[in-house]
Amino acid sequence: MWIVIIIGVSFYFNQTTLAALAPSCNYGSRCYKQCPINCKNMRCDANTGQCFGCVAGYQGQFCDQACSLGYYGIGCMYQCSENCNMTRRCNQFTGECDECETGYFGPDCKSKCGHCVNASQCHRSNGTCLRGCSAGFTGSFCREKCPSWSFGLNCVYRCNAFCRGNASCDHVTGKCNEGCIQGWNGPLCEKERQSCNDNSLVICIVVPMIIVLCGSIVNFIFWRRRRNAKDNESQSKEPSAENDKTKTIELSKQYSDLDHEGEDAHPYEYI
Repeated sequence: MWIVIIIGVSFYFNQTTLAALAPSCNYGSRCYKQCPINCKNMRCDANTGQCFGCVAGYQGQFCDQACSLGYYGIGCMYQCSENCNMTRRCNQFTGECDECETGYFGPDCKSKCGHCVNASQCHRSNGTCLRGCSAGFTGSFCREKCPSWSFGLNCVYRCNAFCRGNASCDHVTGKCNEGCIQGWNGPLCEKERQSCNDNSLVICIVVPMIIVLCGSIVNFIFWRRRRNAKDNESQSKEPSAENDKTKTIELSKQYSDLDHEGEDAHPYEYI
């Protein structure tokens, strides 16, 4: 029990009352122990010293434990960005990622890189492509398409002049967007169509006609041979039938002659 006398007035305090009146940064029976350094606002329980909340990056009753892997902030309540590297490691105080997954940049790795060449990683902080742009794109961040008249890596190739529609083409492949002008073909309109000119007009007309005529003659000859073969086959079968008929007549005649000879051999049988 403590007695405090101020100008003739006595006050009686016990240990609990003194602890409550002690500065918030101290605790203990005589308030000489300092609250843990990671307590929020340096406030803690006057008896136990347990913190009334922790500063960013720490946790536990006495705020003496760093945030678990993948968490940060006051009381370690926040998760690191899912675009932090594979272990999702980030600064325990600010949440800034140690490294970003490929294709992302920024403090929390939430910004997407542009079309960097071979899908390579862009600058960790500002997002510029370190090795240049993929085919069809340009600019520091490789987000701009090549102009309509160019294509390819670094946009150094020009669309073919034979592309229809102001010679515009695909910014990556160079394929003509609206096809080719008359007389040209191919994906890039790089092939000239084969056509008949004045000097070869006769050849272009006569040669196909000769080919068709020769084919017709060959077909006719083949047809005639088959037709003659069938005629010969039918003629070879007809004589055999005639021969059979002749043989039958001759046999009948022989039998008739025999009958007459028999009658002449016995003339007196009827007398």
